[in-house]
Amino acid sequence: VERNLNSPDKCHRESWKILTYHGNYCKGLSKIYFALSRDDVESANKAFAELIDYLSSVELDIQLYFDLCLFSQRTKQIIAGK
Repeated sequence: VERNLNSPDKCHRESWKILTYHGNYCKGLSKIYFALSRDDVESANKAFAELIDYLSSVELDIQLYFDLCLFSQRTKQIIAGK
């Protein structure tokens, strides 16, 4: 992925950049679900807070592709329902 972030094609560069964000999102989300699979709501909330911090830091880059508010609302519901 890193090698392709410097593609001469603007569209390809953007696609690889989004893929980088998506990979980080998946890693963060997996921490939440791993904690929930262990009935560890405290760790799930900690992982959620860390992921929200990350997503907030890149929000200007991902806002066209990802709704942080909806993600936050739904993920809070999932954690609370555990």
